[in-house]
Amino acid sequence: MRVAIYGAGVSGLACAFELERLGFAGEIHLFEEKHGVGVGNLWIEFISELFNRPVVDMFAYLGQHHNLYLSPLHTIEGSFNFGPTKMAKYDGYVGHTVARGNHELSIEKQIFKLVRSPVHFNSQYTLKELQSEYDIVILASGNLHDVPSEIGVRVDRYVHFYHAIVEGEFDPKRVKMWLNHHYGPQGYAYLIPESEKLAMISLTTPVQEFQLVKGWNRLINEVWGDKIKIRNLHEVRNAPLGEPMVRQYKNLFLIGNAGGAILPAMGFGLFRAILSGLLAADAIVNNKDYEALLVKHKKEYQWSLALRNMLEMLDNEQFDQVVDGMDSLMGRYMLNAGSVNFLRVAGRLLATFTRQTKKSFPVTGTLLEFEGRTVEENQHR
Repeated sequence: MRVAIYGAGVSGLACAFELERLGFAGEIHLFEEKHGVGVGNLWIEFISELFNRPVVDMFAYLGQHHNLYLSPLHTIEGSFNFGPTKMAKYDGYVGHTVARGNHELSIEKQIFKLVRSPVHFNSQYTLKELQSEYDIVILASGNLHDVPSEIGVRVDRYVHFYHAIVEGEFDPKRVKMWLNHHYGPQGYAYLIPESEKLAMISLTTPVQEFQLVKGWNRLINEVWGDKIKIRNLHEVRNAPLGEPMVRQYKNLFLIGNAGGAILPAMGFGLFRAILSGLLAADAIVNNKDYEALLVKHKKEYQWSLALRNMLEMLDNEQFDQVVDGMDSLMGRYMLNAGSVNFLRVAGRLLATFTRQTKKSFPVTGTLLEFEGRTVEENQHR
C-alpha cells in the first residue's frame, strides 16, 4: 500500500511519524510545494493549558502516548490580561510557547528530524494526481481552500489579522492579551515572547470592513510607543475558520487546518493539528473509522465556536468585567492548571442553546480569496 501526504507541515509530518511508529507496511511519501520544511515567516504560538484540558502539558502527552518528543521555547508562568480600563495579572503555569516556520527550533523542523520517509520538495503534484497514483492520500496543506469542492466546507468566520515580529524588552515567561474593540472589534490582540529581546504581536478581527491598520497603530502607540521596533509586519485577509463537511472521502483523509483541527475561540490549533495527523495514522494502520476517532474533536470545535460567538457579542464595558473576573478568587481558581475545564462546560451549554447559527454558512464552491502581504520588513536591524 502506498500513502501520499500532501503537505509537510506539522500535521502531515506528525502523520508520517505515527505511520512509521505504528509499523505501517508500505510506502510513505510527503509532497511539499515549498523548498524546505519551515520556510517562510517566523511565527510564535502559545499552547494554552486552559484550552487543552484535561491535557495539562502537550509535550508530556505527546511523549507519553506517542513517543513524539518535542521541545517548547518557554514554559509560561503567568499572564497579563487587559480590558479597555482594567488589568488582571495571573501568576502560575499557563502553558508553553513554541516556534513555527522559519526558526531553528520550530515544531515543523523538530518533527521533520524524526521522520524517515522521503519528503519531495518543490512538488508540482496536484491533489487529484496523487489520489490517482496512491492508495491513500492525506490532505495536510493547512488550508481549507484545498478541500475538494465535492466535499465542501462550512465557514464560520473569515478572519483579518496583523502579526509582527518585534524587538524590545520582554519577559519570556509571560504572555499578554488585550480585549478592546478600539483595537480590533469582535477580536483580540496578544503578545507572545520568543526571547527577552524578541516577541510576536498579533491583532485579529472578523469584521472585514474595519480598517485594521488604524486599530494596529492605536494598539502599538498606546501600549508601547517607541519602546519596540518592528522587524517585520504582515497582514492576512479572508483566512477561513471552519470545517470540511466530512474528514474522510473515498481514499482521502483531511488533517490539520484542512480538517478543521482548530479551536475557534482564540484561534489556537497546533495541538489539534498534530493530534489529527496521529489519529489519521491510527485509522490507516489499525483499520479504524477516522470519523469516529474525531467525534470528540468535532464537538470541541463546536463548543469553542460557541465561546467565540459569545466573545463577539460583548462590548468594552463587558470586556472590563471579564478581566475583573479573572482577578477574582473564582477567576484565579479557574485559571489554575489542572482545574475543571470551565470553558468546555460553558461552550457546551452555549452551543446547546444557540445551535451555532451565528455567521455560519456552507460553502460548496470557491471560498473567498485568501490574501497575505508583507506590510513592513526591516531585517537589517
